[in-house]
Amino acid sequence: MGLNGLWDAMLAVFSAADLLRLTLLVIILLLAGFLMPSISKIINATVVALAAFAGALYLRGLIAGDEDPLSLARTSWHNLLALDAKTLLAYALSFALTISLVFFLRTVIDRD
Repeated sequence: MGLNGLWDAMLAVFSAADLLRLTLLVIILLLAGFLMPSISKIINATVVALAAFAGALYLRGLIAGDEDPLSLARTSWHNLLALDAKTLLAYALSFALTISLVFFLRTVIDRD
Protein backbone atom coordinates (compact mmCIF):
# COMPACT_ATOMS: atom_id res chain seq x y z
CA MET A 1 0.00 0.00 0.00
CA GLY A 2 1.53 3.26 -1.10
CA LEU A 3 0.78 6.76 0.01
CA ASN A 4 -1.36 7.36 -3.08
CA GLY A 5 -3.54 4.37 -2.22
CA LEU A 6 -3.89 5.56 1.36
CA TRP A 7 -4.71 9.10 0.23
CA ASP A 8 -7.37 7.77 -2.16
CA ALA A 9 -8.86 5.66 0.64
CA MET A 10 -8.93 8.71 2.93
CA LEU A 11 -10.73 10.76 0.29
CA ALA A 12 -13.20 7.91 -0.19
CA VAL A 13 -14.21 8.23 3.47
CA PHE A 14 -15.75 11.64 2.74
CA SER A 15 -16.89 11.15 -0.86
CA ALA A 16 -18.55 7.74 -1.01
CA ALA A 17 -21.28 8.39 1.55
CA ASP A 18 -24.86 9.43 1.12
CA LEU A 19 -25.98 12.78 2.47
CA LEU A 20 -27.29 11.51 5.84
CA ARG A 21 -24.15 9.46 6.49
CA LEU A 22 -21.97 12.43 5.58
CA THR A 23 -24.02 14.70 7.86
CA LEU A 24 -23.58 12.28 10.78
CA LEU A 25 -19.86 12.11 10.04
CA VAL A 26 -19.44 15.88 10.01
CA ILE A 27 -21.47 16.38 13.21
CA ILE A 28 -19.46 13.73 15.08
CA LEU A 29 -16.13 15.13 13.87
CA LEU A 30 -17.07 18.70 14.78
CA LEU A 31 -18.22 17.64 18.24
CA ALA A 32 -15.06 15.61 18.81
CA GLY A 33 -12.88 18.53 17.73
CA PHE A 34 -14.71 21.06 19.88
CA LEU A 35 -14.91 18.84 22.95
CA MET A 36 -11.32 17.58 22.88
CA PRO A 37 -9.51 19.18 25.85
CA SER A 38 -5.99 19.09 24.38
CA ILE A 39 -4.19 17.82 21.31
CA SER A 40 -2.58 15.09 23.41
CA LYS A 41 -6.00 13.40 23.55
CA ILE A 42 -6.24 12.98 19.76
CA ILE A 43 -6.03 9.18 19.89
CA ASN A 44 -8.79 9.01 22.50
CA ALA A 45 -10.95 11.45 20.54
CA THR A 46 -10.41 9.50 17.33
CA VAL A 47 -11.39 6.17 18.89
CA VAL A 48 -14.46 7.70 20.55
CA ALA A 49 -15.47 9.41 17.28
CA LEU A 50 -15.09 6.14 15.35
CA ALA A 51 -17.24 4.34 17.93
CA ALA A 52 -19.82 7.15 17.90
CA PHE A 53 -19.97 7.02 14.10
CA ALA A 54 -20.49 3.25 14.17
CA GLY A 55 -23.20 3.69 16.81
CA ALA A 56 -24.89 6.43 14.80
CA LEU A 57 -24.93 4.23 11.71
CA TYR A 58 -26.44 1.40 13.77
CA LEU A 59 -29.15 3.73 15.11
CA ARG A 60 -29.81 4.94 11.59
CA GLY A 61 -30.36 1.34 10.54
CA LEU A 62 -32.73 0.78 13.46
CA ILE A 63 -34.71 3.91 12.66
CA ALA A 64 -34.97 2.93 9.01
CA GLY A 65 -36.57 -0.30 10.23
CA ASP A 66 -35.27 -2.54 7.46
CA GLU A 67 -34.05 -5.27 9.83
CA ASP A 68 -34.62 -6.38 13.36
CA PRO A 69 -32.06 -5.10 15.91
CA LEU A 70 -30.32 -8.44 16.45
CA SER A 71 -29.71 -9.20 12.78
CA LEU A 72 -28.63 -5.59 12.19
CA ALA A 73 -26.12 -5.86 15.04
CA ARG A 74 -24.88 -9.18 13.66
CA THR A 75 -24.50 -7.72 10.17
CA SER A 76 -22.69 -4.66 11.53
CA TRP A 77 -20.33 -6.85 13.56
CA HIS A 78 -19.53 -9.03 10.53
CA ASN A 79 -18.93 -5.94 8.42
CA LEU A 80 -16.50 -4.64 11.05
CA LEU A 81 -14.65 -7.96 11.13
CA ALA A 82 -14.44 -7.99 7.32
CA LEU A 83 -12.97 -4.48 7.23
CA ASP A 84 -9.46 -4.49 5.79
CA ALA A 85 -6.58 -2.68 7.47
CA LYS A 86 -6.25 -0.10 4.69
CA THR A 87 -9.84 1.06 5.09
CA LEU A 88 -9.62 1.13 8.90
CA LEU A 89 -6.38 3.10 8.73
CA ALA A 90 -7.94 5.51 6.24
CA TYR A 91 -10.91 6.10 8.55
CA ALA A 92 -8.67 6.57 11.59
CA LEU A 93 -6.33 9.01 9.80
CA SER A 94 -9.23 10.93 8.27
CA PHE A 95 -10.92 11.25 11.64
CA ALA A 96 -7.69 12.22 13.41
CA LEU A 97 -6.76 14.86 10.83
CA THR A 98 -10.23 16.38 10.75
CA ILE A 99 -10.56 16.42 14.55
CA SER A 100 -7.10 18.04 14.81
CA LEU A 101 -8.06 20.69 12.27
CA VAL A 102 -11.27 21.51 14.14
CA PHE A 103 -9.34 21.62 17.44
CA PHE A 104 -6.74 24.00 16.03
CA LEU A 105 -9.43 26.25 14.53
CA ARG A 106 -11.16 26.29 17.91
CA THR A 107 -7.97 27.28 19.71
CA VAL A 108 -7.27 30.05 17.20
CA ILE A 109 -10.80 31.41 17.61
CA ASP A 110 -10.56 31.21 21.42
CA ARG A 111 -7.35 33.24 21.47
CA ASP A 112 -9.03 36.30 19.98
